[in-house]
Amino acid sequence: MFRSFKDYMQAQSLTGGCAIAVSGGGDSVALLRLFIELGYKPLVLHYHHGLRKESDYEAAFVKKLAEDYDCPYEIGYWDATTDGANIQQSARNARYHFFEEMLTQYKIKDLFVAHTEDDLLETLFLRMSKGSGVSGLPGLSQFVSKKTYNIHRPLLSVSRKQLREYLTSIEQGWCDDPTNENETYWRPRFRKHKKALEDLGLTPVSLKGFIDSVVQVNDFIDQELHDFVNNYVTTRSESSFEVDALLLAQKHPEIRHRVYNYICRKLMAHKGLRKSTKQELDKLLTRGGKISIGQGFAEVKKAKLIIYINLSA
Repeated sequence: MFRSFKDYMQAQSLTGGCAIAVSGGGDSVALLRLFIELGYKPLVLHYHHGLRKESDYEAAFVKKLAEDYDCPYEIGYWDATTDGANIQQSARNARYHFFEEMLTQYKIKDLFVAHTEDDLLETLFLRMSKGSGVSGLPGLSQFVSKKTYNIHRPLLSVSRKQLREYLTSIEQGWCDDPTNENETYWRPRFRKHKKALEDLGLTPVSLKGFIDSVVQVNDFIDQELHDFVNNYVTTRSESSFEVDALLLAQKHPEIRHRVYNYICRKLMAHKGLRKSTKQELDKLLTRGGKISIGQGFAEVKKAKLIIYINLSA
């Protein structure tokens, strides 16, 4: 485990230091201790959601851990604003907003998070249960380049059990989050049935080949999207894009739907459009007309699909 982590770190070209998200749980504490073993003193980032009585203790635990190893640290506090999403998603949005602020403040480009092999498996089944398309199935990537920083997940080949065995071997404590046992949430329910899936052969190791294949297919489709966007999607203004409607109508639905998502992300910062909206856009390509999309609308005019956003909204 240590060797694979060391190999990953040696393969990176880190400039300006690095940061690590530490909740106080076993996974992130293990990641921090691995950093320390390699001689790093990363910026430790902890976000206090204030949703559980244990939150104060966890923040104090992370603070002391950082101080014990002479690591700089920052603790953020949430006001429980839900920004229209469910509370779990809102908490995640607030947490990553804090991370981005701190990375900017410290002029750091690389954030490390402690997702494990178990998280990879859980995310795969979660997305399958929600009917995710090809783009969503790979779930977690080891490296993600964001607009202003990079996210690294160096522990995706390591199990949660291995990390706890490592912490026990070095006599390092951690905090247990009681919500990990709360079956109100999907992941704890999944963990309850995980053994039955493993008995059927559905383990992280056996599914790795499937995930790798999906990643390769996804990469191919992304390249097709990239080529299409570069050649056929035109920026009309800061508030609109256009594309040849007839040409887009001839493309595979997966390409069409990614083109829609690409444009709407650029205009409206959407994570993606609903399936029903994509289907309406498909119909629009052949029949013409106009439909509303979030803060804007789409129409086909003179064989061009034009998607606008209302900047005055």
